[in-house]
Amino acid sequence: MPEKDAEDALIKELQALLSDGEEEALQIFLRLARSEDIAEWLDVLPVENRQRIIGVLDADAACMRMSGSVGARAKARSKQIIMSNVNY
Repeated sequence: MPEKDAEDALIKELQALLSDGEEEALQIFLRLARSEDIAEWLDVLPVENRQRIIGVLDADAACMRMSGSVGARAKARSKQIIMSNVNY
């Protein structure tokens, strides 16, 4: 249960950073986050929040960062999420 509470607290903090005017703080937060955590957040956050996160991260850097220490299936899913949210 403590793990779930900690995860919920991180997601709430992330949602606060997704508000307007918090781009720099969001960048710092994402740089400090573990790759696998970012991948999990993208799975649970609404599409508009995913797009905001992806907008902060460069698409290529995001693919590398999110696939750095996760398995092949998670790598493929991360790339799929990133590519579906990047506006060319």
